[in-house]
Amino acid sequence: MRKLFLATVCILALGLVACGGKNTTAATGPVQAATVTMEASTFTASSVTLKVGGTLTLTDDKTNGATHILVLGQNGTYVSSPNGPAALNDPNGVTFTQGDSHTYTFATAGTYMITCTIHPTMNLTVTVVS
Repeated sequence: MRKLFLATVCILALGLVACGGKNTTAATGPVQAATVTMEASTFTASSVTLKVGGTLTLTDDKTNGATHILVLGQNGTYVSSPNGPAALNDPNGVTFTQGDSHTYTFATAGTYMITCTIHPTMNLTVTVVS
C-alpha cells in the first residue's frame, strides 16, 4: 500500500512539473527569438540577450497595456543607434496600443536600449551577441 501511495505521489508531481504553469526561469545564454510584453508602464523583462540576426517581439498587453511610443534610447529620450532596427531608430518611434505586437530583427552585435517616450521608466536592454 505504501509503494502504491509513493508511486501515485511521484506521478502527480511529475504531472505538475510537466504541465508547468508560468515559466519563471530565465533562459540561459542568447536566444534566436524573444518576446517581451508591455503593461501599463513597464516591460515584463528588463533585458534580453539575442543571437545576431535574432528577433524581438514587443507586445502591448490586451488587458493591462497602454499607449506606448518606443524608441532606441534611455529614460524616455531617443538616442540614435545606427545598427538598431530602423523603425525604433527614429525620434518619432513606434506607437503601440493595447493588443499591438511588432517584431524587430537585430542584425549587428551590440547593446541596444529601448525606452518609452511616454513612460520614461520603461527601459529594456537588448544585448546581441555573435
